[in-house]
Amino acid sequence: MHPFEVLGDVTRRDLVEVLTIGRQTSGDLASVLHERRAVGWSSVSQHLGVLLESGFVVVDQDGPRRW
Repeated sequence: MHPFEVLGDVTRRDLVEVLTIGRQTSGDLASVLHERRAVGWSSVSQHLGVLLESGFVVVDQDGPRRW
């Protein structure tokens, strides 16, 4: 997927913006986006998948937690 297509979605831009502050768990991200724009967990999960596949984010496993 082209980088402009990836960032063409406002939810994915919000996720990237939140991640510029520092690493977050997916639950933390879902909470922030729910507060900002009433985005549900499943939507956040799908958008994180797109960001991961496109290389915009990486997953860091720390024991049972994934950042």
